[in-house]
Amino acid sequence: MAERKDAAVAAMRVLALIDEQFPMHIGERTVWTCGRVVLEPNAPHIIAGRAELIFQFRDLSEEVLDRLETLLHRIVQEVDRRDRCALSIERLGRSAPAIADPVLHGALCEAATRHANGQWQPMPSGAIHDAQHVAKIMPMAMLFTPSIGGISHHWAEDTKEEDLVLSLRILADAAEKALGT
Repeated sequence: MAERKDAAVAAMRVLALIDEQFPMHIGERTVWTCGRVVLEPNAPHIIAGRAELIFQFRDLSEEVLDRLETLLHRIVQEVDRRDRCALSIERLGRSAPAIADPVLHGALCEAATRHANGQWQPMPSGAIHDAQHVAKIMPMAMLFTPSIGGISHHWAEDTKEEDLVLSLRILADAAEKALGT
């Protein structure tokens, strides 16, 4: 056992250290997740010789993103030394945070107050949306409609029809105000 180089154990140590250390370095709206774990050969009786994690973290602050990236590198180095597995990091991408246009955001807030006073909140999104790409070429803002039970990005996600109708009213009013029509 002492001679094993178990890639699965090393991968789980990385995730455990992220879970332990990230909360001490995050911003107010930081989110992170490991959305994929691949083990090879992925058989119950064979030690994993290779593990791949696809890990993502998001924040509205470039400074926080830099801090977390540095921390991730330190965690991987620590596990690499401990477990004697050849660990490496490959950045698949990094999207700059896109801040909503103040005029469009203001129009959405006014319309939400008019139609759903006390039932809405401003909510910056750290998620990667088409809006990040749109923001590079034109003003952007987003309106989120609540999912039943707060379940989002899951096969069970659903939204009440009346919430969709309300959101469309808010969106229409905001668009009318922002476009000055």
